[in-house]
Amino acid sequence: MSKHPPGAAYFLEYIPLIQENGGVDGFDPSFSYEKFIPDDGPTGQISALEIAYISKLIRNAEHKGKIPVLTATRSLGRVAGIKFAAPGTHIVLYRNVFEQWCSFSQQHANGNGYFVDRVDDTVKNNLHDPIVREIFQLFPMKTSSLADSSNIMRFFLFHLYLYINAAASADFILDINRVATDRLYRNSVEDLFAGQNIKLDLSDAKNTIGFCYNSEIEFENFKQTVEIYGSSIIDRCQSAPGREFGRKVISDFLREMSQYCYFTRSYASFARITHEKNLSLIKNGELSKQACDELQAQLDVALASQTEAIHAKAVTQAEVEALLRTRDELQAQRDAALASQTEAIHAKAITQAEVEALLRTRDELQAQRDAALASQTEAIHAKAITQAEVEALLRTRDELQAQRDAALASQTEAIHAKAITQAEVEALLRTRDELQAQRDAALASQAEAISQRNMHEYRCSVLLHWFVAYNDSTTASMSWKLTRPLRWIGLGKPRRPKRPDFLEM
Repeated sequence: MSKHPPGAAYFLEYIPLIQENGGVDGFDPSFSYEKFIPDDGPTGQISALEIAYISKLIRNAEHKGKIPVLTATRSLGRVAGIKFAAPGTHIVLYRNVFEQWCSFSQQHANGNGYFVDRVDDTVKNNLHDPIVREIFQLFPMKTSSLADSSNIMRFFLFHLYLYINAAASADFILDINRVATDRLYRNSVEDLFAGQNIKLDLSDAKNTIGFCYNSEIEFENFKQTVEIYGSSIIDRCQSAPGREFGRKVISDFLREMSQYCYFTRSYASFARITHEKNLSLIKNGELSKQACDELQAQLDVALASQTEAIHAKAVTQAEVEALLRTRDELQAQRDAALASQTEAIHAKAITQAEVEALLRTRDELQAQRDAALASQTEAIHAKAITQAEVEALLRTRDELQAQRDAALASQTEAIHAKAITQAEVEALLRTRDELQAQRDAALASQAEAISQRNMHEYRCSVLLHWFVAYNDSTTASMSWKLTRPLRWIGLGKPRRPKRPDFLEM
């Protein structure tokens, strides 16, 4: 029997994710055991397949307009990796490890070895982690009997290692045992979930404990072994919060186991004696069916007595803790009341002196009030005079405002006229520039005409001189030709003048 409250069947939320050929979309069987602890240890990153699967679960809830809440029972070895892959509020559920062992071992005693076997499977599939491998080597699975102390030691150290690393990464550690026994703590947990828009009622939480196979273990020797190996694991944790929580895990485990051994010592002694008698009877061949039935009946009575004792112990412990809390609250209230009374007496004495001081202050204030009333009368008279002056000033202000408005209107007209004049001036300046350009062009044309005229006059003068010279040379040549002797000897032959250069062009 799981002792879980009535509710819907497990895994109903996975129905939309089930594939036609079976299995949940994105899930790989290796997630359960082989990848329980990442390759780099509990603080390492999870695989890409795990990240994709977690993301798919979150989207499935968000698409339905719900808040994703992943209650992963096999996540204790990879809290850091899941937190990195899916940011949010990450809560680690913690229950006293000895109570967990008792629950598992009782299930085993009732023929359900699933829980114990799954823990052993998880250990065997995560030997890649050096500390898990060390635990397995120190406390191997020599026998399936839970009476073997190696089994409970391996169970405890493995959970200790997981808890200290989970505590280093979690946003909050929810102590199941405190939820059942501490009302204020339970309310704070409910408020935490309310802050995430999740309504949670934990008022029906109960603290129970099952049957333990190891009640005959020599507790002091077992305690020393737990402290030695537990401290060795804690000292290798890099996180201070993780180390602190690890020490709490050890303390809770040993305290609960010590109390269990104390309350069940009579049954343990009876069971040991009965077991020895059974062995003796079997050895001597004297065991009969009737004796077996009687012994079985005695064993059943003893088991029932043990269960009642354990339940009574849990109830009594819860009541004692509640009474202790009530006592502490009442003592705190009493101390507060006494302190309040002392303060009240002291305050009364102070108040009496303050009353006398207030009476004196009242008399002074009354005198000041009378003076203020006289001053007020003068102020009212002055106000009437000031009011007339204010009205005169208002009239003056109105006149000045009218003058200012007229000046502003005149100024606006002047600005408009100035703008028009400015435009005209700019047009005249453009006209001036155009006329100056035309004048410069005319002057340039005139200069060119004068230059051409001068050139023509020069050429005409040169031609005239050339014509005269040419004519003179013609006349001289004719005279020279008439003088035959000179012509024969070629003496005195006149020369023609050189043609002007521009005639050669």
